[in-house]
Amino acid sequence: MDSKYLTKVLRLLRKIYPGQVWKETNLQNLVQGTNFSPELKRLIVLCGADLRKMRVDLYVKGQVAIEVHGEQHVKAIKFSNEILDPEEELRRRRQLDQVKDMALAEAGVPLVTVWYSELNDGLLTEQVLRDRIRIIQEIANKVPKQKRLNVKTPKFRTRTESFEARRDRLAKARKIRKAAYRKAKLNRIKKDR
Repeated sequence: MDSKYLTKVLRLLRKIYPGQVWKETNLQNLVQGTNFSPELKRLIVLCGADLRKMRVDLYVKGQVAIEVHGEQHVKAIKFSNEILDPEEELRRRRQLDQVKDMALAEAGVPLVTVWYSELNDGLLTEQVLRDRIRIIQEIANKVPKQKRLNVKTPKFRTRTESFEARRDRLAKARKIRKAAYRKAKLNRIKKDR
């Protein structure tokens, strides 16, 4: 599903890179072969991220990845089809964004983030986007690959927790989430009758 923000950025990118822009690129393909740091591996396990299912909004082959962040990346918003608590969903969204940022940084793929407020206020023009991409690429080329991490590693509440205990805790959380999805689905079916 394309958002109006994604469509605006896509239009600008196609002017800068005609015929080179890919939409909804799989993150796994971009970071393939990268040996991730222990911090990123730990974050992936703790938040249950699946790189095969994660996507980058826009990608210019060999140049830059672009993420367009809407309001759901900043505010706790209740969507009609969401089952999770909006605050919990916001926390999870931020963790997944952090995984994506760190994975791309470690793979050496420059990432530009465009916020919905920039598009609403008309601050993002073709020239501004072009300059931002150029600056990000220059920075990425100057920094050695292993030092490209500019994302702070989160402090986990479970520092002393063993891997098995963490895995069990996450499995339990997944079961609870699945049960909540099933319950909500049954409630929707009952309402439809």
